[in-house]
Amino acid sequence: MLTKTRHIYKTGETVRRTGSKPASRLCQTLLLSLFSIPLSAWCNEFMELSVASGYEQNLPRGYLDKDVQSSEFVQTSVSAGKFFQPRVNTSVVLSAGGSHHLYFNQHGFDYSSLSLGVAIQHKLGMGAYTPRINLSLSAAREDSRGAQRDRDLYGIDLTLSRRLSAGLNFSVGLSSATSRGLDEPAVDFDALPYRQGVTRPTDPMDYRNNSLFAGVDYTLNSGWQLSAGYRYQDGYVVSSAVPPVVDLFIYTEAVALDPAYDHQRLMYLMESRADLWTTAISIPLSRDTAVDIGYNWQNFAVEYVGGYDNSQFLVTLVHQF
Repeated sequence: MLTKTRHIYKTGETVRRTGSKPASRLCQTLLLSLFSIPLSAWCNEFMELSVASGYEQNLPRGYLDKDVQSSEFVQTSVSAGKFFQPRVNTSVVLSAGGSHHLYFNQHGFDYSSLSLGVAIQHKLGMGAYTPRINLSLSAAREDSRGAQRDRDLYGIDLTLSRRLSAGLNFSVGLSSATSRGLDEPAVDFDALPYRQGVTRPTDPMDYRNNSLFAGVDYTLNSGWQLSAGYRYQDGYVVSSAVPPVVDLFIYTEAVALDPAYDHQRLMYLMESRADLWTTAISIPLSRDTAVDIGYNWQNFAVEYVGGYDNSQFLVTLVHQF
């Protein structure tokens, strides 16, 4: 994640499938992090409200031209939490938040989410230019318009960052995100326009995403901040398409009727590699308010099928209380 830039962006569900159940382990870690903080540690509270509006070019991650559909959107989110500093070089942030995502042209993709998170940062020495290590854990519940897209999300990020000059920061890291679908629908494969007797798993919302990322940001004397980032993701992508698409069905890891299109399309879980590039500028309007303008571009290389792109432009108003 880039410092101070707030990209409300779904990264195309590029994922790696897994059979593990991380929910209990993540909750245990969050609780241990919470109760291990001394009561005497210095702390303060914070709250942030953001409203974003923008345009997404390939919302369903369509493979064929006829499956590519765009939409304008509005996204609102609020988060709050506490900052603790139990030791001189160590800080802990506990947070909770909620958001709602509305797509004007594709209401089937609307969803709301609630999230919890903990971030632990350790500074490797003294001074402003000393490297920092940040470990972040998160858990979220997404409620979509169709049960087949409802899911729980669990994430872990490990980031190494360093200030290179008074205004320049650089960071690199690793991340893993796991999605667990809350509903595994029955699919009548004999009714689909494919070879009879061929079936697939019906859990396309169960997957894991592993990635490497790097980012840089520069703050001007005026307070404006310029940032750029790159992320490489290895795993899978959830693509929605009008059947029949024989290549997708042959190589898919899982398939289900897509509630975003009133079950007139299929969701396919495809093996892929993805490159994600982000650029943004943050413009302060006051001490507590800023406008972020961002552009994101993705390229998916789908195994055995081909590749396709997705892009997003958004403007976000952020206010901190």
